[in-house]
Amino acid sequence: MLNFGVSGYGTAQEYLMLQQRVAPRHPKLVVLVFYVGNDVMNNSRTLSAADQKAKPYFTVLSSGDLRRDDNFVKSEAFRHNVRSDWIKRLINRSYLLQALKQAYLSRPIMPSQPAPPTKADPHAEKLPSLNEVQLFSPPANEEWRAAWAVTEKLLLRIRDWSRQQGVALALVLIPDPVQALPFASLRQAAAKASAITDLDYPSQRIATFAEQNGIRTLDLLAPFRAYGDRTHEFLYGFPPKLGDGHLNATGTQVGGKLIADWLCPALAP
Repeated sequence: MLNFGVSGYGTAQEYLMLQQRVAPRHPKLVVLVFYVGNDVMNNSRTLSAADQKAKPYFTVLSSGDLRRDDNFVKSEAFRHNVRSDWIKRLINRSYLLQALKQAYLSRPIMPSQPAPPTKADPHAEKLPSLNEVQLFSPPANEEWRAAWAVTEKLLLRIRDWSRQQGVALALVLIPDPVQALPFASLRQAAAKASAITDLDYPSQRIATFAEQNGIRTLDLLAPFRAYGDRTHEFLYGFPPKLGDGHLNATGTQVGGKLIADWLCPALAP
């Protein structure tokens, strides 16, 4: 198994990675992991985080076709990254330089293990922050309509590439942390606090689109919720900020087993 995941990449950059780096290795199976929390936004230069715009995007033409947008190469942010890239490559290839970097930044050379997540208390937990409230409703402006259109067209591009190459494709949907909070009361409180009427909207939209277009999909939203409601454990975040941020050790373990149980029967000889 080879991991081609890159922090900050959306479906656009993953599609290019698939063509340029994955294809030469002739994979038998491609697992596309879609993070519901920000991958739609990451497919729009306008909606992407300010420090993540220096990368290629796609736009939808009036004809409905996708056009690659490489204007990022003209940006100072990208040029700065290119100029300093050799330093990052050098440090990444040397344990000694990595240790010196950590010392320079006053960070421990060996990071301490985070404390394990604790059981949830529906009356004591702070509500997690949301990346973007508009993600949880049908697009209300052109920016969001374009982001969703590009996302869905890129999923079709990846599907078509996989079929042409004779490669099996599996799509895994990772929910936003607020969608998978343990206890329905916490989820309802989070939705109410942000005036969200449908926490399930982005997951359901992507899953339905994938099913209608012949893309095999595993949506982790329901099983994540079921696990959290049953065990009262958070799958995201670390003490003291539980329920927000990245998957923690429990979430990674639960998600990994769900994915393995879903994929392995199809891969068995």
